[in-house]
Amino acid sequence: MEGQNIKIAGSGTVTEGKYNVISIAGSGVGNGQIECKTLKTAGSAKFHGNVIAEDVDLAGSTKFQQNLKGVKIDASGSLKGCGNLEAENIKTAGVVSVEGEMNVGILLHKGEGSSFNNIYGDCITLEGRKRKHITVNEIEATNINLYCVKAIRISGDNVKVTGNSVVDIIEFKQSLKISKNVTIKEIIKL
Repeated sequence: MEGQNIKIAGSGTVTEGKYNVISIAGSGVGNGQIECKTLKTAGSAKFHGNVIAEDVDLAGSTKFQQNLKGVKIDASGSLKGCGNLEAENIKTAGVVSVEGEMNVGILLHKGEGSSFNNIYGDCITLEGRKRKHITVNEIEATNINLYCVKAIRISGDNVKVTGNSVVDIIEFKQSLKISKNVTIKEIIKL
């Protein structure tokens, strides 16, 4: 992607446009639709428009008011997505909240107190903590691995649920593994 590099050290604003690398250290705001090859944040960042980036590396507190689309997303700290989130590979740690739909190839999330609406993908791994579960409305994926998760509906080919997870409905096609301390209301073999 062609475009200039933007580096914010301290505080600043990124305006709508196409960029090569956007680097924010401190406090940054993005206005309008932003497209870039690389987006890196450390500190606090808030984006008001859609963000499209190949490589996204987020540290600290980041909020997306609309949609985030990337190829590879790595995030640690606090991530809030008010819109949809889409990527081939997402790895997150900390507290994540996504209000929209997530469409992913691979998702690996480790954290506590995170919340997701609907997740659709190939390989989904959510690892919560016993004192504060991860909550999710619905997951549809080929392979699902959950630890300390509260969910309404889980549907996949291969499903593994452990920890003190609570799931209303599990649908599976090929394999289902559940530890003894998991609470499930209904299991459906597809």
